[in-house]
Amino acid sequence: MPQIRIKELVKRYEHVEVIHGLDLTFEDNEFTVLVGPSGCGKSTTLRLIAGLERVSSGDIYIGEREVSQLEPRDRDLAMVFQDYALYPHMNVEKNLSFALRLAKVDKAEIDNRVRNVSEMLGLDHLLHRKPGELSGGQRQRVAMGRALARDASTLLMDEPLSNLDAKLRAQMRAELILMRKKVNKNIIYVTHDQIEAMTLGDRIVVMNDGYVQQHGTPEELFCRPVNKFVAGFMGSPSMNFLSGDVNHTEEGVFIEGDGFQFRVDPTLEDKIKQLSSSSVYVGVRPSSFSTQPLEYSNKIRLPVLVTEYCGSNSIIVSEIGGNRVAIEVTSESLPKRDEYVDFYFKYSDLYVFDAKTEKALYPDN
Repeated sequence: MPQIRIKELVKRYEHVEVIHGLDLTFEDNEFTVLVGPSGCGKSTTLRLIAGLERVSSGDIYIGEREVSQLEPRDRDLAMVFQDYALYPHMNVEKNLSFALRLAKVDKAEIDNRVRNVSEMLGLDHLLHRKPGELSGGQRQRVAMGRALARDASTLLMDEPLSNLDAKLRAQMRAELILMRKKVNKNIIYVTHDQIEAMTLGDRIVVMNDGYVQQHGTPEELFCRPVNKFVAGFMGSPSMNFLSGDVNHTEEGVFIEGDGFQFRVDPTLEDKIKQLSSSSVYVGVRPSSFSTQPLEYSNKIRLPVLVTEYCGSNSIIVSEIGGNRVAIEVTSESLPKRDEYVDFYFKYSDLYVFDAKTEKALYPDN
């Protein structure tokens, strides 16, 4: 499958620039997820690649071909939309084959592709039904099947699961993962749901305000976010943030703020000494807290304001210095509401961000 590259891609609507010089490479046979909040430019980027929007400047390469001025039909791409875009008067079989018949593909080849795709997606018993007779999940499978039947080199998917309820979304995520194993295609997938991104993507591109904030594997983005935005966006519940000031002591480097004093991991002390200001943000993921003392750990005493029972795990909502704090605990150790509890987290689980740039600090960066 050909590599897709976008170079210095810009999109303007009249005098408003919404995509600011993007440079990205989508590797062969890779499932890449573009994720970010509403209005960040992820769907616009996908539509530029598809040719549904005209670029203002920059280049798009599919393999060695520069395609930014080509029509969508000439780019060897297939797209799945959020609203399915099925023809209501046609049955499933005709929806799957429509683009092939329009392209005058041989009938035997059309029959073969429709059969293969319908078997792969579990649609073979639904071929004679119309879209109005299908569930939301079935309609989405038809939309995916229609794109796959075209046998294009790259599959573009624009928030295809956002219209489904939570249970169906989870089922369709599993089906997408299974489908991914069966097809040898590049897939570029857009979503605002970071859980979806973490579950599906070989690589994730986090966008905000028309810029790429970070791209990498799900583990890289979760464990080593480059800035405060990525750290807060990736993960559910979100990372907890507090503002504080650096205090250098004989015992080590501490971050002190309203109601807390945290020791920094010794491996990070040299980096913190290089900061031009003492103001920082600190971050701790909800899953990093423990109600049991840990070796080399910070302690914080917090009130239990709200408990959210989620099965084997629960979420505690607390507050310190006017900031909400979310803590994930096992439901077996769930404290009572309004109780004050000592929580612990390791020095190494404390993230530190420069308050001026909001960039994350790591020992080796």
